[in-house]
Amino acid sequence: VSASAFAAERERGTLDLLLLQGPGPARIVVGKVLAALVFSLLLLAVGVPFFAPAWSFGGVQADQVIALITILCTATLFFCALGVFFGAVLNGSLQASLFAQGIALFLVFGTLGLHLAFATLGGNDMFRPLLWLNPFLALLSAGGTATDAFARGAPAAYRSVLSLPQQS
Repeated sequence: VSASAFAAERERGTLDLLLLQGPGPARIVVGKVLAALVFSLLLLAVGVPFFAPAWSFGGVQADQVIALITILCTATLFFCALGVFFGAVLNGSLQASLFAQGIALFLVFGTLGLHLAFATLGGNDMFRPLLWLNPFLALLSAGGTATDAFARGAPAAYRSVLSLPQQS
């Protein structure tokens, strides 16, 4: 959705009219990002009822929900801004959405995969800063019951690589 913001306006020929209206380039970009963010958050809100059984039976604490919502909203804002960026740089909406989705997939899965591959196979810790870009590992770095539950299920070789607590 966000990748097609500028590209669709360019394809319809309405981008010049928008630029001539006078709101300024920064306001246009912020407006496009916020519109994409609101739409994406509404799509994410549709899935909230599926988590009701875990919430109602006490399986999820309030601090875990707050951490999840914070990281989810921040990652959604970043991915919307990434989509608007590629929509502004590339000519077609298809190319913009493919580049934005490719970068988003790399940040979510590729950063963890590269780090785990080089750390477990070669003992090289060179790609550790890539983990700062991964939104899901931000949840695990907070500690608490979510980190302990993941550490129990993670393979032993990954525990030291991801700085998880050791489990007996």
